[in-house]
Amino acid sequence: MTPRLRTAHAAVLAAALFSSLGLQPAAAQTAGSVSHTPAGSSPDAGFISSAKQSVVTITAYSREDDLRQVRVGTGFIYHESGFVISMRSVVKNSDEVIITLPDNTMVPGKVLDFQSRYGLVLIKIEGTDHVPLRHGRSSQLTRMSIMTVIGNSLGVFPSITLASFLGREQNGFIDLGAIIPPGNCGSPVLDQEGGLAGIIIGRVYGNPDSPVSQGKIGVAIPIELICREVDEMISYFNARRGWIGMTVSNIPGSDYVRITDIIENGPSDQAGLAVGDTIIMYEGRGIRGASDLKEKVIRNAPGTTISFTLKKGPMHISHLVHVYEEFPLK
Repeated sequence: MTPRLRTAHAAVLAAALFSSLGLQPAAAQTAGSVSHTPAGSSPDAGFISSAKQSVVTITAYSREDDLRQVRVGTGFIYHESGFVISMRSVVKNSDEVIITLPDNTMVPGKVLDFQSRYGLVLIKIEGTDHVPLRHGRSSQLTRMSIMTVIGNSLGVFPSITLASFLGREQNGFIDLGAIIPPGNCGSPVLDQEGGLAGIIIGRVYGNPDSPVSQGKIGVAIPIELICREVDEMISYFNARRGWIGMTVSNIPGSDYVRITDIIENGPSDQAGLAVGDTIIMYEGRGIRGASDLKEKVIRNAPGTTISFTLKKGPMHISHLVHVYEEFPLK
C-alpha cells in the first residue's frame, strides 16, 4: 500500500472510530495524526471506552514573576490505591495539582518525592477503588502495529490519536508514526488489544523527506521500563507511614482537636503549628476527633504535603505541613 493510500485508509479508520465512540476529533487532529496506519482491523471501540475510565487530566498551577501559570497534561491511573503516572514536565515547579477524573470529578493530587531516570512523575490521589489501566507488552509490537493514544488535545478530553509502531531507539524508547497534539504529554499508548504499552514523553521532528515520518514522530517510554521503576516505588511508599511530629487530643463535646505536644524542629513545628492550637479541618474537610485525624495523616506517603485549618480566636488560618517518614521508636 502506498503512503497516500495508507493515509487515506487511516483516515477512514479514524472516522469510523470517532463515530462509534460518539466523539469529534480535536482541531489539532487531522488525517496526518493517524498516518501510516497499516491495513487490517481498526482499534476496538470497546477497549478504548474502557481505557478512558483510567485516563485523567492533570492541571498544574505555578507562579512565575507574580503571574499565575497553568499547565495542562495527561496522566493515567496505574494502581487502584490512587497512584497516577504522568511526566515530570507536566507538573514541574507547580504549587498546586488538580486531577480531573473520567467522571469529571476534580480532586487534589500530591506529587510524590520520586526521582525517575526517565522523567516520570508519581501523583497520589485519595481513594482505594480507582480503575487502573490494564498492562500490555510492548515487546509484542511489530513494525507498523496500530496503536492508540488517549489524552488531551489542547485541553480537550478525550482526544484519540492513532499511531503506528516504527521501532525502538537505543535507550529502549518507542518511536511512533503520529503527530502528537499539545496536551498529550503523559498520555497512555495502547496496543491493539487495549493494553498499556507505553507513555508519551513528547514528539520529535523526523526526516521531512521520509515517507514514514512525514516530519513528525512521537516518542514513548515502554511499559516494561515504567513497571521496573514505578512498581518498586509504589511498594516503597505504601510501606511507609506519614509522620508530622505532633500529638493531639479530643476537645470534649466537639469533633475538633487540640495540639498538646509538638516535636521541636519537626514538620509541624517548622510549619508554624504550636501547642494549644485547635485543628478544625484537614485538607479542607472536617475531622472527627483525634483517632480520625491520626488515620488520615499516616496514610500520607512521606514526601507529600498536607494542610490543616486552625481556629485562633475568630480567625481560621491554614498551614501546610510536609510529611516525613514515621518517627522511629527508640
